[in-house]
Amino acid sequence: MPAALKVKLSLEEDKRLLEISQKEATGKRVKHRAEAIRLSSHGWKVAQIAAYFEWHEQTVREIIQRWKQNGEQGLYDLPKTGRPKQWQEEDLKYLETCLEQDSQVYNSQQLSAKLQQERQVNLSSDRIRKLLKKRVGYGNGREFPTKTNRIKKPKP
Repeated sequence: MPAALKVKLSLEEDKRLLEISQKEATGKRVKHRAEAIRLSSHGWKVAQIAAYFEWHEQTVREIIQRWKQNGEQGLYDLPKTGRPKQWQEEDLKYLETCLEQDSQVYNSQQLSAKLQQERQVNLSSDRIRKLLKKRVGYGNGREFPTKTNRIKKPKP
């Protein structure tokens, strides 16, 4: 059986965690972590905290360990990994103005070449298509895939 984990908080730390858990701007996961630390300091066992939040006990232990090692910073998620965006919002706005104002009709390969020449941003034609598709109203397709609603209305 694992050793019991307990957190001892000073009055200031307890107030700060309460403040974090009640702040609207704080994310739900951070609020729950702060509350779990407070519950641990008030005598709750790991199993009780896990049952209360419907978490695995190991999750509670990890939260407590992160608190002991990093303090308040241990409540927050680490930055996500992955490649940073290769484009800026201004690049998409530039493409939109090209589509709206130029008399020429562009395909995604032409837009990719234009973006490379004009703004030195290297995006594939597939990526440009996906980005513009997310922004409603661009491209040749209709806004809605079907003319009629396929959901049948209940008979009165």
